[in-house]
Amino acid sequence: PPVPRSIPPRTDGDASRCYAVILSGGFNSANNNHVRYWGDAAAVYSTLSRQYGYPKDHLFALISDGLDPSADQSDATDSSTDLDGDGLPDTHGAATFANVSNLFVQLQGRLRPDDQLFVFTTDHGGPAEGGGAWDVLIYLWNGDVLRDFQLRALTEPIACPIFFAMEQCNGGGFVDDLSQPNRFIATAARHDEPSYAGNTYPEFDQWAYHLAAALRGFYPQTNAPWISADTAHGDLNADGYVSFDDAARLATIHKYPADHPTCGENPSGLGAR
Repeated sequence: PPVPRSIPPRTDGDASRCYAVILSGGFNSANNNHVRYWGDAAAVYSTLSRQYGYPKDHLFALISDGLDPSADQSDATDSSTDLDGDGLPDTHGAATFANVSNLFVQLQGRLRPDDQLFVFTTDHGGPAEGGGAWDVLIYLWNGDVLRDFQLRALTEPIACPIFFAMEQCNGGGFVDDLSQPNRFIATAARHDEPSYAGNTYPEFDQWAYHLAAALRGFYPQTNAPWISADTAHGDLNADGYVSFDDAARLATIHKYPADHPTCGENPSGLGAR
């Protein structure tokens, strides 16, 4: 196979057409909004803003309780709203169903066919009560949930390519719902299995950690995910770029043994563009 090239990867595309939604639901602060969810979100956000130059008004981060200054993490601290180390708040709002729904409705009217949207999700996920084997959800803030068919309904009207990366448990259950044309989806877990924090606990989830590192070309530094540490070789086909497919495959190579990542795309080859 090709030998991966040295990093960082080339980033000579037009970021003015690129958008991203970073979603970390949090569930609740008592026991469940783990620090690693913020780490996952900040690693991805900072990679897009600092490495790829996504405009700040194209990045939408919905993180647990949003801009509320009260403690919202399981270690009794407040999650920082600065996701890329520039000292400015990056969190767009709380990860409630109303905010998620409103954001995607706005994007439906804003995005054009030649744009590109990246959706990253982290937090707890699970099977949907009363649903079938492939009916799943991701938990949002304060007991809200986002079910797989709801995310499909919110993203189906968006004409541009959408690339989903889902860290949460049971994330594979979203694959069948997000199979419209111009869609790529990678998940850390199957539809019927949990995902694991793994060896990067407590700062990151292992799959998300390697996914972000592949996209950036460097591993994020603990407690300051916008700082690049060790080199990551994500250019698996040695073409000078790191595609979403490259990143998902590197995350799978370095996954926690109990994780079983899944992937889907329509059309074939979309993730490798």
